[in-house]
Parts: sequence; structure tokens; C-alpha cells
Amino acid sequence: MTFDQAALLRRAASALKSAQLLFAAGQFEDAASPSYYAMFSTAQALLVHKGLTFKRHGAVVSAFAEHFTNPGVLPREMHRALIDAQVDRLNADYGGDQPPDRAAVARDIAAAERMIAAARAWLEAQP
Repeated sequence: MTFDQAALLRRAASALKSAQLLFAAGQFEDAASPSYYAMFSTAQALLVHKGLTFKRHGAVVSAFAEHFTNPGVLPREMHRALIDAQVDRLNADYGGDQPPDRAAVARDIAAAERMIAAARAWLEAQP
């Protein structure tokens, strides 16, 4: 694992911890953003392995699917979870029609935990 990948995974773990703390405090909408960013930073770490970096969130989400979930490197559900978390973050941060509730944020946090673990295992197994 490269220094940049490790740094992105540390950022992901920090965001996940923030989401968990906010969730435990009953701040469900506030927990939506860091749970998304935990997944987003994880996707970035994986894409660095392919020599890819992007500035736009949509490009990261699309490239994650193209290079990792569509070919079956990681489960397809991880791409769907990343999209769902992105929608929850946007609704929480910008006052969308459906702010994320407790169940949605719990789902996002669990997905972030799985994604970080899977990405770390995959990256550590790479030469």
C-alpha cells in the first residue's frame, strides 16, 4: 500500500469515527456527511492503485464502479451504497426533500465500515 493510499484510508477511518460519534449522539443528519466521506476517501484510495485521481465526486463514484464493482473486484452493492450515501449527504447538507433518517444513516455507516475493511484487505493483498 502506498503512502497516499494509507493517508486516504486514515482519512476514511477518521470520517467513519466522526459519523459513529454523531450517530451515537442522535445527530443523524450530521452523521450523513462523514459517513459518505468515509466511503468517498476509500474509493479514492482504491483508484490511486489504478493511477487515477479525480476532482469531481461524480467522477470518483463512476470510476469506482468501472474499475472495482462492475468487474467484480468488490461487491456491486458497494457502488450502490456509495451512491445512496452521496444522496443522503446532499439531502442533509443542502436541505433536500428527504433528510436522512436514523435507518438511512445507520445503513451508510455500516456500508462505510464494510467498504473500508474490503478496500484495506484488497490493497494489502496487492503486490
